[in-house]
Amino acid sequence: MSTTSYIEELSKAEIEKLRDDDPEQYNRVQHLQSNGFTFITQVRFKGSELSTADSFHETFAERLQFPKFYGANMDAWIDVMDDVLRNELWPMAKYCVVGGRTLDIIVEESKRFQEGPVCRDLVECAKFINEERVGYEYLRVVFE
Repeated sequence: MSTTSYIEELSKAEIEKLRDDDPEQYNRVQHLQSNGFTFITQVRFKGSELSTADSFHETFAERLQFPKFYGANMDAWIDVMDDVLRNELWPMAKYCVVGGRTLDIIVEESKRFQEGPVCRDLVECAKFINEERVGYEYLRVVFE
């Protein structure tokens, strides 16, 4: 699967719109992009890629290029995803979200995945990030 088939990047037009709407964010995005970071709006997975705890962590770590020290557990996932969403200093992962925007995690072919414990963990952790860490819906899980 090529990068463009599972990652949707923030468009150049949206980045340019930041120049007038939020110059501070615009400068931050420009700086991080010049250092190899990519801003995204959504990431796609197949339910089968996330069906076990091990495959969930391996797939997220690979797809979003989590740091090598990623602990491959849900507490570590929360920490990295919270950082991806806020990008306050230097994001831990190569991909990040412009501050204040929402990242959609889209799980395709999800019927079987939704019946398992990994799905419940994903939904609970996304809810925790939204409610406890940032205070609103930064992270949205969509099942297709």
